[in-house]
Amino acid sequence: MLISTLAFSQVGVNTDNPTVTFDIAAKNATGTSTNVDGLLVPKVSRERAQSMSNVPTSTLIYVNSIANGSQTGTALNIDAVGYYYFDGQQWLKLNVDASKIENIYNTNGTLTGNRTVTLADKTLTFNTTAVNGFNVAKTGIGYILSVDGSNQRVGFGTTTPQNKIDMGNDAPSATNDPAGKKLAVYNTSTASSFYGLGVSSNTLQIHAGSAANGEPGMVLTRGGNAGIGAPAPNASAILELASTSKGFLPPRMTTAQRDAINPKPAGLTIYNTSTNILQFWNGTSWINYQ
Repeated sequence: MLISTLAFSQVGVNTDNPTVTFDIAAKNATGTSTNVDGLLVPKVSRERAQSMSNVPTSTLIYVNSIANGSQTGTALNIDAVGYYYFDGQQWLKLNVDASKIENIYNTNGTLTGNRTVTLADKTLTFNTTAVNGFNVAKTGIGYILSVDGSNQRVGFGTTTPQNKIDMGNDAPSATNDPAGKKLAVYNTSTASSFYGLGVSSNTLQIHAGSAANGEPGMVLTRGGNAGIGAPAPNASAILELASTSKGFLPPRMTTAQRDAINPKPAGLTIYNTSTNILQFWNGTSWINYQ
């Protein structure tokens, strides 16, 4: 073995020209020699590493057994045989097995603070073919948002959306129940002016400025009954209009405008502004309402 020094400031092994403080050169850098070259660091058990005190930072060891000792104190990270170095507080793995690194891809976790992802000109894509492939939920309550990657659907309040956009199957019985106000085009921060669509039992609602517990201005029932100002239209009426301060205003036109209508189904009703008379078409001629 060749050991050389340069004024005792640099030491070389197998080299007479060390270039760093301690320079080890392979005795057989090339070729097919069976001689072993390398650096053999101290081999100790986890128990021995755990027992060391006043360990200088950057100390390197090879832990060859974890049968004794425990994952506590300075040995908190020693959970397998391998190389470890001391960072001043604990022994840390020199090479971490990528499969054992805990992240969102292999381990559930809890955020310890707010996080912001700035995409700038980049994109973020979630690829899924699962029915409930992506979801947002509230613990103990249920799902808020669910993406069905298999059928290309999005559900709100349901994990099995049946349509492109599905807001669940919870329909309250009362037409003024705030829970029935499903899709808001506009609403105030206090939910006092709801514009949008709602539902109640077998009824589709249209709201225009409703209070949180306000009735819809227009409804359409499953039976095909429409109501304006009538949240529960009579089952025998195809259309029910309800008001104590407004009337029904049919289309208004002159006689010339009336006669230009074509075709004219029987029962067609207009208000003639030329004669100021309400009229209907009986299939043959215009008849004045008496």
